[in-house]
Amino acid sequence: MPNHQPLHEAIRIAGDPLAVLQRIVQEALVLLPQVPDYAALLAVLQPLRAQGMRLSVDDAGSGYAGLSHILQLQPDVIKLDRSLIVGVHADPIRRALATAMACFAGSIGVEIIAEGLERQDDVDCLRQLGIRQVQGFLFWRPMPLAELVACAAGSDRG
Repeated sequence: MPNHQPLHEAIRIAGDPLAVLQRIVQEALVLLPQVPDYAALLAVLQPLRAQGMRLSVDDAGSGYAGLSHILQLQPDVIKLDRSLIVGVHADPIRRALATAMACFAGSIGVEIIAEGLERQDDVDCLRQLGIRQVQGFLFWRPMPLAELVACAAGSDRG
């Protein structure tokens, strides 16, 4: 019998089972080489989205998470792949693409997040372009679940 304790602990920390499900769906979509039937996928996701689950397209701009994937899924969140934004402060082509994606996301009411940031100058540049949400090693490194639980417990006290 599988041990579901880590999943239950993650849901407890998140405080929102739909947020955890969102993350699972997001990761599953990244692993799919292609979506064979978008209509069927959207039909399955629709009741969950109606209950508040938000749909994210992770690694946008790399692999299959291209523009057609975004158009078909109509996500609530677009997460720009790090390959598009690393060095954005010094690369006018990356800057132009980030600007275009921020404009696109804003015009359709979608949240945009830049992934994989390790340099403050890239963060500053993205914020100037209107991308306010960022994530990456600059802010926090991945850690085992037990360590995250301990950190979360410590932050509840202070």
